[in-house]
Amino acid sequence: MKEFLINSEHLLNRDSLRYLKVNQSADLIPCKWIRFNEKIKLVYFEEEYSSLATVMRTLTLEQLCSIGSDLLKLVIRLENCEEVTPENLMLATDSIYIGEEASVHCVYVPVELPEESLANPIYVKRFYALLEELCDTVEEGADIWRRIEYEKANNPGNWSAILGILDDPYAETNNMIYLKGINTPGEVVFQIGQEEFIIGSDKNQVDGFIDAEDVISPVHARISWDENGFFVTDMDSLGGTYVNDQKIEPMTKVKVGFGSVLRFADYTFSVE
Repeated sequence: MKEFLINSEHLLNRDSLRYLKVNQSADLIPCKWIRFNEKIKLVYFEEEYSSLATVMRTLTLEQLCSIGSDLLKLVIRLENCEEVTPENLMLATDSIYIGEEASVHCVYVPVELPEESLANPIYVKRFYALLEELCDTVEEGADIWRRIEYEKANNPGNWSAILGILDDPYAETNNMIYLKGINTPGEVVFQIGQEEFIIGSDKNQVDGFIDAEDVISPVHARISWDENGFFVTDMDSLGGTYVNDQKIEPMTKVKVGFGSVLRFADYTFSVE
């Protein structure tokens, strides 16, 4: 039995309680409440399930992605209901429960939230953190997280793209690398899978934009691919291009691979 204690009955969200009662679904564990020492106790009976925290290390990549997909579909459903909000969904592995055939069962806490919490919701960050934790569970999850991280950096909240990744975890990505910014202005992740990818500070000329025109040339470097792998070429930039701290000659192709570190002027990227 899982319990939460709240200070006052006034903190109960009656609309959410009615919604949970009328719209009972398998993925939300029923919530009961009782008065307890002038407070309110919320009670959830989850004994027939196992917490995700206790079983996640025994699950396959496919099962973990399926769980992630089911959780995201629940989040999307709550986003589109007036009576409930995904902000009240317990997105932690010890509050998410797994049943037979990896079915998902979650705790929703029907309490009133301050206006500032609704105006600046943090459930999106919590959900991405949960996905990262799931991906870290198995070795094969690293590639899934790279794909998710790219969407997180470039299209935050684009749930359809994330669902596509979770529903097809074995998509072919051999001819693809990610450049993850280490000290970039803001979170920057480039997904590179085409034969030529231009990096620079002029949005009109490049595929990978770095907002730092003071040090990054308009067309700074080119990442290219052929049957032998990926290469970087400095396009005669002012700040230079470095591979593993070694400055490369302008207009000269230098091979890069997983684990390489690229630096464009002052900004460093890891190749993943």
